[in-house]
Amino acid sequence: MKHITYIFIALLMGMTWACSSNDAYDDMPQEIQNFISQYYPNSQLESFTSSDSGYVAILKNGPTMTFGLNCKWTQINGNGSVLPQVLLFNDLPPDLYNYLQETEQTNSVFKLTRTSTTYTVELLQYTISYDISSGKITGSDAQQS
Repeated sequence: MKHITYIFIALLMGMTWACSSNDAYDDMPQEIQNFISQYYPNSQLESFTSSDSGYVAILKNGPTMTFGLNCKWTQINGNGSVLPQVLLFNDLPPDLYNYLQETEQTNSVFKLTRTSTTYTVELLQYTISYDISSGKITGSDAQQS
């Protein structure tokens, strides 16, 4: 009987934790939920906040992601972990992704920032910028394109 009681308590605690975690997840716009599910499946949401300028989602032992009011990412910080290659392939301009691939740096991207004019890619030891209008890639180690 003690064994069943312990199992019941464990299940109850698990349900309480799952509900509190799901509440924050359910507060997110569907586009952000889809983004997290696509690039960080099976991850746990640590926190989600919204403001007049957008949204911030933090995954437990994972990245911090900032989204604009349009639910498109503006910054993804791996917090010391490399960002998924499929994210780079899908969300970076082809010229920038090709540059990272040709220079064998797709496994070295720790942070992305996007504005209306530029993409900034932070690698382990330097930063690359991509000008959207000109397609020019610059940085401490980037060749002039």
